[in-house]
Amino acid sequence: MYRVDWKNGNKDIGDSYLIRRQVFLIERGFPMGDESDERDINAEHITVYFDDKAIGTARVFIEINKEESSYIIGRVAVLDRYRKKGIGKFIISEILTYLEDKKDKKDIKKVKLHAVCDVKDFYKKHGFKSIGEKYIDDGLDHIVMEKNI
Repeated sequence: MYRVDWKNGNKDIGDSYLIRRQVFLIERGFPMGDESDERDINAEHITVYFDDKAIGTARVFIEINKEESSYIIGRVAVLDRYRKKGIGKFIISEILTYLEDKKDKKDIKKVKLHAVCDVKDFYKKHGFKSIGEKYIDDGLDHIVMEKNI
C-alpha cells in the first residue's frame, strides 16, 4: 500500500527533490536551474512512498491574479520503474481530494497545470481541459489545462 506525506514549504522535502532531479534533470534533460524555484517555499508538496521508498511527488500552490485565484499543480513526477502502475493517477486523485477539502476555506474554484503535451491525455482523464495555445518551455510543447473544483 502507498503512504502519502504532505509537507508545507521547502523544508524537509528532500525525497521530493530527489525524485524531481531524477525525472526532470536526468531523464528529461531540463536545465539545472529550472528544477527548484521560489514557488517551493509557498507550495504544499506531496510525496508518495511504497515500502518506505519515495516513488512519486508533486506540488500545489496558489496563484493569485486580478480575475481569480487558482490552485496550480506542478512538478508531478514518478520514478521510471513505478510508471504505468497508477502512481500518477493516485497522486492527482490525492491532490484533487485534498483541494476539495480546502476549497471552502480558500474560496478557490479552479485547479490549473502546465502539462507537457505528450501527457495531456493523462490529465484529461482527470477532468482537466486544455485552455489557450501550446507554448514551448525548455524545448518541449506545453499546454495550460484547468479543472473546476
